[in-house]
Amino acid sequence: MQRVTFLGITLAAALALALPAGATPPMSETVTESAVESVSCDGFDAVLERNFSGLVTVYFDNDGNPVRVQVHATMTGSLTNSVTGTSLPLRGHILLVDDFTTGVVTFVGPVFLGNAPGSGSVITDTGRISFSGDELVFEAGPHDANDNPEVLCTAVA
Repeated sequence: MQRVTFLGITLAAALALALPAGATPPMSETVTESAVESVSCDGFDAVLERNFSGLVTVYFDNDGNPVRVQVHATMTGSLTNSVTGTSLPLRGHILLVDDFTTGVVTFVGPVFLGNAPGSGSVITDTGRISFSGDELVFEAGPHDANDNPEVLCTAVA
């Protein structure tokens, strides 16, 4: 879920910032993006609303082809039970690296955090996680929502 949103941002930025051949300096752009997704739970939907703001930098090879995109972003948002209205505030600070030469996408940092009043942390997605396509190639740290999307349902049940 998170990967799809960020991959869309990185690919759009790479295309928007593409330079003519021979131009190799990195290009950066400030971005803001919003995303609304839902997870089907038992008897309700967990509605995930997120707002991202940050800096996208595209790196090029000597021929002017994009080879890597880095995104430094802050995420704020909420996770809401569609039936009861129970809501959990979300936050994150993300470094995403999309390496076009290897096909590996890596997320680093406190990517997705949710704390419930009186309960503390109920969703923790921090550390480093890398994918090649849909295949997990490296994981360090807790990745609650990525490892088990049911965590989102439990957080607002």
